[in-house]
Amino acid sequence: MLSEFSSSLCIDEIHLGHRVVLLASDPISDNPIACALISKNDAAHNDAAHMLRFLRNLRNHGFSPQTVISDRSPLYPKTIAEVWPEAKHQLCVFRVMSEVNGHVLDAVREVRRALKPKRIKKGRGRPRRRNRTRVKKLKEQREQADRLFRRRHLIVTKKSNMRAEDQSTLDELLSLSPTLGILRSFVDDLHALFAIRRSKALAWKIWRRMKRNKSYLGNEHLRKALEVLSKDNMVKLLTYLDQSTSIRSKVRTNNHVERCNRVLRYLEKVRYKWRRR
Repeated sequence: MLSEFSSSLCIDEIHLGHRVVLLASDPISDNPIACALISKNDAAHNDAAHMLRFLRNLRNHGFSPQTVISDRSPLYPKTIAEVWPEAKHQLCVFRVMSEVNGHVLDAVREVRRALKPKRIKKGRGRPRRRNRTRVKKLKEQREQADRLFRRRHLIVTKKSNMRAEDQSTLDELLSLSPTLGILRSFVDDLHALFAIRRSKALAWKIWRRMKRNKSYLGNEHLRKALEVLSKDNMVKLLTYLDQSTSIRSKVRTNNHVERCNRVLRYLEKVRYKWRRR
């Protein structure tokens, strides 16, 4: 592993009931590097101490990464800085975008609640023509709100991943409320911000434009999303732009070690065995 090490390291942990597995992998050479099994029953259990010992063991074996990729857990920044002070810390772009998209979808749900009318009380006898027209209109609004709920994923879908029918459906959804247009504009800026073929200077320019956008700041959920994209986080999120274009997609996310996690869960059948005492 050391002879094939590419100087990029993904680290993660899996909580399995009464045990924790620490994992490290190399996303560029496509190798699992090391793992450690820890018991939570230990009275001196401390996640930070275990991770520190795990990374120190890697350093003692000769691993000196230039880039360490992890999720947004508070467990990693101090530990990585202590073991490898010269290494750059890359936050997982996929995890951060998923968190930001969660805030966007919260805003979509709020729009849907505003669009969907309340239930109409039906009186006795034949309804008047005025009431029939009103009921028909409210039913149409309810159908539109339900359709927005069913196809809400299109609001956060990348344009390049859309089919022609998806784009036409998205255009219909955006016509329901001006707020949806603002949300979609925010998502487009988000995808442009974390594009693979992007200079770091242009990425920072897009970020500053998003932080100054009054329509974004006027929405409560988008303000929370912009808090996730703070300057401190952005320094770590844009580290992958210092790499060559050919490997940026491999080092900007923690997906490589996450795939190792899924393989481990499948092979050990942890959902049925390890979660028992």
